[in-house]
Amino acid sequence: RVAQELFDIPEGGIQSISYSTGLKVINSDQAFEYELQKIGIDPKNLATMSPEEFDSVTQGEGSPREKAKILTKKFGANFQSGRLGIILDGTGKDYDKIKRQRDALEAIGYDTAMIFVNTDLPTALSRNKERSRTLPDDIVKNMWTDVQKNIGSFSTFFGSSFNIIDNSEGSGARFIIKL
Repeated sequence: RVAQELFDIPEGGIQSISYSTGLKVINSDQAFEYELQKIGIDPKNLATMSPEEFDSVTQGEGSPREKAKILTKKFGANFQSGRLGIILDGTGKDYDKIKRQRDALEAIGYDTAMIFVNTDLPTALSRNKERSRTLPDDIVKNMWTDVQKNIGSFSTFFGSSFNIIDNSEGSGARFIIKL
């Protein structure tokens, strides 16, 4: 949601485009929701699935999550081959993955920066319940903890190209960026 507001990106579709900047968004969540709906699963019901059911749609070859990642990777490769401007939209829970992505992008000539959108844990849990695709609270807590552990590493890695926005409830954050 923050990327939409920051970069004037409309909601909907598997791939999104910022009409004011031309940037393309790469995020597997929309494709994952699409893949779930194709097999008759309401993404809102992920939070109430048994661990076995949850794993069956999020783990392994042929799972909706894996199909979404493959589709998203294809979009990203197409964008990069055309050297289009991109926004990698993700959670930040895996520092090594983001480091590899940034290194690969810079190796082919991209300039990179990170906008780290942070919330406190109560806000993360609350917003999870409002999303079209909810996750079990324990998964949200674990992801939030992993993300928090990476803030220092991201700051060091991106240096002056690292920006934090506090998007916690009550923070009053409003997003204005001039590109």
